[in-house]
Formats: sequence, structure tokens, C-alpha cells
Amino acid sequence: MEKVCHSTETSRTERLLGYLSVAAAEADLRGDDAFRRSIDRLAHPSVCTSPPTNPTRKLLRSMARWVIKRDADNTERVIIMARMELIYERPALLLQALNGRRWEEAEAQLRDIIKRQKLHPEMLLDLGRVLNAQGKWDDAAKTLKRALRKWPDNPMVRNELGTAAINLRDWPVAIEQFSKLYALAPQEPEIMLNYATCLVEAQEPDKATVLFAELKQHPKLDTRRQVYAWVLLIEALRDAKKVDAMRDEIAALTTRHPETRQAVLNILTKGVAGRVPLVAARLQSASSSSA
Repeated sequence: MEKVCHSTETSRTERLLGYLSVAAAEADLRGDDAFRRSIDRLAHPSVCTSPPTNPTRKLLRSMARWVIKRDADNTERVIIMARMELIYERPALLLQALNGRRWEEAEAQLRDIIKRQKLHPEMLLDLGRVLNAQGKWDDAAKTLKRALRKWPDNPMVRNELGTAAINLRDWPVAIEQFSKLYALAPQEPEIMLNYATCLVEAQEPDKATVLFAELKQHPKLDTRRQVYAWVLLIEALRDAKKVDAMRDEIAALTTRHPETRQAVLNILTKGVAGRVPLVAARLQSASSSSA
């Protein structure tokens, strides 16, 4: 079994299970101390590509209790430990670059990590975020689509991919991401705002008006974002040919926020092509967005 565990042809899960089997045998034959030494081998570089985290160490201790005491309560945790993928741990230099918003440095480090280490989808997510932060939308979209194939249920991947797609004006991809995020979190205003913006751009104004009507006074949005949603509500109502409702909203908005009059005038005179699309995460004021 030891030879099987060290073989390069043995998968990581098989190695974990193999070491667990060896540890269990040693516990039966030679006692608890031998077992604990065997459990320590689970952190060996031939098994793990990085040191185990504190939660992982707790799971290893659960293994020890389960094997020594045959504790049925820990059985499920042992199975999870044996099957789980290693958590991607960011090196200290990468964390410093990310926290310092040194995007080019972070990108170079991430590309090197992806090249040298076994690929984890969170590496691709990190790289996609860094590329988005630099405005490299096309590279970001390609990277995040790779991440999504490996991690299809992760909302963070979908959010970043949707952000890249908005900036690329790839509305089918953007709507796909934000519609799924909206289904998961229908009351999250940032998701609603991005989704509604995509719907306006994709010429689906009826759906957008419902969202913008709620967002224009959403308590979790600051005034700037509320005004942005209100301006786009007027645009969506225009596209939906709901003229009376549009006039009511124009009167209410310009009375409360006189600085938006130029933005509203642009909507009425320029049409859809006259507005620069904005991403909710990087919103400008309604007046500056219409300049």
C-alpha cells in the first residue's frame, strides 16, 4: 500500500484513501502513536501540493478519532476529507499584490502559478478578476469561461464573467450570467442592477422596467446608484413605449434630482445608441454617464 501511495500514477484521492488504510492498519497493529505518525504523512508533499490548512488539520484529527475509536459520528467527515480537492492557497506575495491592487504583478504571478501547479478553478477566478480590473475584458472572458466549465455552480465566476461580457457588449453571455445570479439572489441590488442594465441593452425593456422600478429607491443602494437606476427606468419605459409612465417618472426624477435633466434629455434625443453602458461595480453619476 505504501508503494501505491507514492506512485506517480496514483490519484490524490487514492493516495489519501491509501494512507488512511495504512494508518488504520498501524493503529490496530502498533497502537495510537504509530497511527498518528501515519496520519502525519497525509501532509507529505507527495500527497499535498501545499501545507494543510487549519480546517484540514481538524479533519485529520477527526480521522484519527474515527479510526482509533471507530466513532461513527465522524464517518461522514472522513469521507469528505478523503474525496475533497485541495483548497487553493494563495502565496503571500500574490496576496500582497492583490491587496495592494498591483494588478500587473498579480497577473504575472497567477500565470506562473497556473503554469507550474495543478490547475484549481479558483486560480482562474483570481486571474479573471485581475484581468477585469485592468480592463482586459476579452482575456478575462476567456479565462472565466474556463473557470465556469470547471466550476459551473460558483456565483463569483458568473459575476466576473458577466462583468467582462457587459464591457464586451456580449449581451447573450451577460444575460445568461446575471439571470442565473438573479435567480439565486433576487433581492441583491448589485445583481439586479447589472441584470436590468443587460436587459435594456438587449432590447428587453419590459423585464428591465420591473427591476429598475424597485431599484430606484432600493434601501441598499446609495443615492448615486438609485439615480442611475431611475434614469435607466425612464429609458426602459421609452423603449417599452409606455409614454405616460415615462413622463411621470421624468417629472418625479427631475424634481427630486434637478442635476439629471441633461441625462434625461440625452435619453429622449439620442436613443439607445447614445448611452455608454455602465457596469454597476464601476458606476459613475447619472450626469457624467450622459456626457
